[in-house]
Amino acid sequence: MTSVRVPFLTRLRVRDFKSIAECDIQLGAFNVLFGRNGAGKSNVLDAVRFVRDALSASPAEAAAARGGWDAVLRRVPTAAEACDIALEVRVSVPLPGLPAAALALGRYEVSFDRHGAVRERCEVMFPDGEAANAQFAAEDGTVYDPATGTPLGEVPPGALHLPLAAATTEPYTRLHAALTSTYFHAPALPVLPDTVLGTWERDRVSAYLNAIAPQPTAATARARALLAALYQPAARDGRIPLLALENPTASLHPLAAGVLHDALTEASAHVQILATSHSAELFDRKDADLDAILVCAAHHGVTTVGPLDHATRSAITGGLATVGDLLRSDQLAPPSPATTAP
Repeated sequence: MTSVRVPFLTRLRVRDFKSIAECDIQLGAFNVLFGRNGAGKSNVLDAVRFVRDALSASPAEAAAARGGWDAVLRRVPTAAEACDIALEVRVSVPLPGLPAAALALGRYEVSFDRHGAVRERCEVMFPDGEAANAQFAAEDGTVYDPATGTPLGEVPPGALHLPLAAATTEPYTRLHAALTSTYFHAPALPVLPDTVLGTWERDRVSAYLNAIAPQPTAATARARALLAALYQPAARDGRIPLLALENPTASLHPLAAGVLHDALTEASAHVQILATSHSAELFDRKDADLDAILVCAAHHGVTTVGPLDHATRSAITGGLATVGDLLRSDQLAPPSPATTAP
């Protein structure tokens, strides 16, 4: 069991991964990446998934599954030689002599270049001095003490150190388990069988499904698969810390988007939600949580991501437009890099 708190992933920084030149976003319990088709929303999700896959298998295998390093690294306006992905997460770690686990802040940063070399930095910090900070840095197969620069050991070139450290040592065991337990759901995935769900979960899935599609349609199976993913036991008890959803409104009637919004909001009480959408109806409501919205836009093939800017927030809160209105008229845009907080 990963023993995480919602939200699990609190900050994501990405540089030169696919279409993303640079991205630094804060995340809450419920997050939706909004934007037109081709804006790069899926690439934000895939940055998190790439880390999961690299830790679960290897960086080389994660890159090969995406078409090789040329497909992973940013190509425009000039080809990048390396990409960087950094995640800040919250995870509960058991400490010797304490009756309860401590909530620690983990920072895991990794850089991959097109020749297969990796640089890795990991830091786990505990509150109130409950334990000394645990940290390491690794580059080109050598692991260092980042405070002194002293070499600590070797790992195979191109391999990551965290999986090896996790095999024997806390807090790395719990951090690795959480990072490799993120769950990615796409509309084409099969539905989880009802036997996986408990009675309460099956009732919630049925209630939402009846509201979304009272009569069976071609979209019913996709809606059931999505709802089952939201309410699966592993997502409710902490074994899955983050549930990433690729376009959850796909094939749904626009009027069902509001019902899906309610299901996503309810589920985010027990598992962090990170979804992509280009559906104007998903947030076409006066009580929309504007902090849940991250806007993706692409300019000349380069993706920018950020929260709603001040002018957009003012227009929505002032009743001049809804999020859906602005998306339909292509007026949603993230703040410029110069106005985004570091």
